[in-house]
Amino acid sequence: MKRSMLTLALVIAAAAACEQAPKTEPAPAPAVTPARPAETTAARIDGDEAIFDRISVREDFEEQAAREVTADNLDTELDKLESEIAD
Repeated sequence: MKRSMLTLALVIAAAAACEQAPKTEPAPAPAVTPARPAETTAARIDGDEAIFDRISVREDFEEQAAREVTADNLDTELDKLESEIAD
Protein backbone atom coordinates (compact mmCIF):
# COMPACT_ATOMS: atom_id res chain seq x y z
CA MET A 1 0.00 0.00 0.00
CA LYS A 2 2.83 2.37 0.88
CA ARG A 3 4.54 1.59 -2.39
CA SER A 4 1.44 2.40 -4.47
CA MET A 5 0.84 5.62 -2.50
CA LEU A 6 4.47 6.65 -3.07
CA THR A 7 4.19 5.88 -6.79
CA LEU A 8 0.96 7.85 -7.02
CA ALA A 9 2.55 10.82 -5.24
CA LEU A 10 5.54 10.74 -7.61
CA VAL A 11 3.29 10.63 -10.68
CA ILE A 12 1.22 13.56 -9.41
CA ALA A 13 4.39 15.54 -8.60
CA ALA A 14 5.85 14.83 -12.05
CA ALA A 15 2.61 15.85 -13.77
CA ALA A 16 2.44 19.06 -11.73
CA ALA A 17 6.06 19.87 -12.58
CA CYS A 18 5.41 19.37 -16.29
CA GLU A 19 2.36 21.65 -16.22
CA GLN A 20 4.26 24.45 -14.50
CA ALA A 21 6.94 24.81 -17.19
CA PRO A 22 7.67 28.47 -17.91
CA LYS A 23 5.65 29.71 -20.83
CA THR A 24 7.30 32.12 -23.20
CA GLU A 25 5.45 34.20 -25.73
CA PRO A 26 6.63 33.81 -29.32
CA ALA A 27 8.41 36.81 -30.77
CA PRO A 28 6.18 38.94 -33.00
CA ALA A 29 6.61 38.23 -36.68
CA PRO A 30 8.26 40.96 -38.73
CA ALA A 31 6.01 42.96 -41.02
CA VAL A 32 5.92 41.59 -44.56
CA THR A 33 5.89 43.99 -47.46
CA PRO A 34 4.93 42.91 -50.97
CA ALA A 35 7.92 42.41 -53.25
CA ARG A 36 6.21 43.73 -56.38
CA PRO A 37 3.47 46.23 -57.08
CA ALA A 38 0.12 45.09 -58.51
CA GLU A 39 1.01 46.18 -62.07
CA THR A 40 4.00 43.84 -62.10
CA THR A 41 1.82 40.94 -60.95
CA ALA A 42 -0.64 41.56 -63.79
CA ALA A 43 2.21 41.65 -66.29
CA ARG A 44 3.59 38.39 -64.91
CA ILE A 45 0.20 36.70 -65.32
CA ASP A 46 0.09 37.79 -68.95
CA GLY A 47 3.53 36.28 -69.42
CA ASP A 48 2.35 32.99 -67.93
CA GLU A 49 -0.54 32.89 -70.38
CA ALA A 50 1.97 33.18 -73.22
CA ILE A 51 3.70 30.07 -71.86
CA PHE A 52 0.42 28.18 -71.80
CA ASP A 53 -0.18 29.06 -75.45
CA ARG A 54 2.95 27.09 -76.38
CA ILE A 55 1.86 23.91 -74.55
CA SER A 56 0.37 21.35 -76.92
CA VAL A 57 -3.09 20.06 -76.06
CA ARG A 58 -5.34 17.38 -77.50
CA GLU A 59 -6.90 19.65 -80.12
CA ASP A 60 -3.45 20.38 -81.55
CA PHE A 61 -3.01 16.72 -82.47
CA GLU A 62 -6.50 15.82 -83.70
CA GLU A 63 -5.95 16.97 -87.29
CA GLN A 64 -2.59 15.21 -87.52
CA ALA A 65 -4.07 12.02 -86.08
CA ALA A 66 -6.99 12.14 -88.53
CA ARG A 67 -4.50 12.28 -91.43
CA GLU A 68 -2.07 9.63 -90.18
CA VAL A 69 -4.26 7.06 -88.43
CA THR A 70 -6.61 5.04 -90.61
CA ALA A 71 -8.60 1.87 -90.02
CA ASP A 72 -5.89 -0.12 -91.84
CA ASN A 73 -2.96 1.03 -89.68
CA LEU A 74 -4.76 1.56 -86.38
CA ASP A 75 -3.14 -1.43 -84.63
CA THR A 76 0.34 -0.46 -85.85
CA GLU A 77 -0.05 3.15 -84.69
CA LEU A 78 -1.38 2.00 -81.32
CA ASP A 79 1.61 -0.31 -80.87
CA LYS A 80 3.98 2.58 -81.68
CA LEU A 81 2.29 4.81 -79.09
CA GLU A 82 2.38 2.11 -76.43
CA SER A 83 6.09 1.49 -77.05
CA GLU A 84 6.80 5.25 -76.77
CA ILE A 85 4.97 5.36 -73.42
CA ALA A 86 6.81 2.27 -72.15
CA ASP A 87 10.23 3.81 -72.88
